[in-house]
Amino acid sequence: LALSSNLPSIFFTLILQALQSHAFFQVAIIAISRLTPISKRSLSIGVITAIGVIFGTGGGPFILGMVADHFSFKMGLLGLGVLTSFSSWLTVFIRED
Repeated sequence: LALSSNLPSIFFTLILQALQSHAFFQVAIIAISRLTPISKRSLSIGVITAIGVIFGTGGGPFILGMVADHFSFKMGLLGLGVLTSFSSWLTVFIRED
């Protein structure tokens, strides 16, 4: 989205962002279920989701604003998108039992 400069590319990247956001949370739930024992899964998902909401709705916009103040809003969006996209690849290292 940060690299889009005209209306068709903005439209395309917004659709792509919406599609990827739904896949990202499903991968996180699967990762949590594989990393925690069955007796602690509901507690783990609840705590991790709460922490994610706190940092996602509080920390993310704050960091984005700081980057926008010091560099540019475009750079902040690009960094946030790259960080979110590449953090999904960390699931490759999760072992299956």
